[in-house]
Amino acid sequence: MRDGGAGEPVATSEPAPEPASTAIECAPASAAALAAVNASIAAEPGYQQPGVEPYPQVLTELTTTRYEPLDIWTLGGVMAAGGSEGGFLVVWATREDPTDEDFSGEIFSFAMSSSESESAAPVLDPGYVGEHDMDVVPGPGIVCTDRLGS
Repeated sequence: MRDGGAGEPVATSEPAPEPASTAIECAPASAAALAAVNASIAAEPGYQQPGVEPYPQVLTELTTTRYEPLDIWTLGGVMAAGGSEGGFLVVWATREDPTDEDFSGEIFSFAMSSSESESAAPVLDPGYVGEHDMDVVPGPGIVCTDRLGS
């Protein structure tokens, strides 16, 4: 709709712009990137403890999107939530293209996020700083991971 003068709206054939969350391009991460993230989970000191069942947290798929302000890709997955249905979103970062089947880049966690507590991946430096205290992961990474979990 546009203003036809005198405050009268006039219909147009132009489509409405898509909301920002649907404009984010998400892609599946390669098997090599998935293996690198799962290795960072397995390397977490709490992953296996003497006398405790092996930690079952391995991801079966990851989604990725480019985050230009930090020159990184986010890598998001859904981890099982201790015997309950569903799970929780976890997002890592890398500086190399994780869609590449020959991916060999380093995996990073985001400070104060579930990726930091669930894996041994080093914290991304320089790190992500959001608008609010609870913003610990770039929004596009959350959007793509949420789509994966839906």
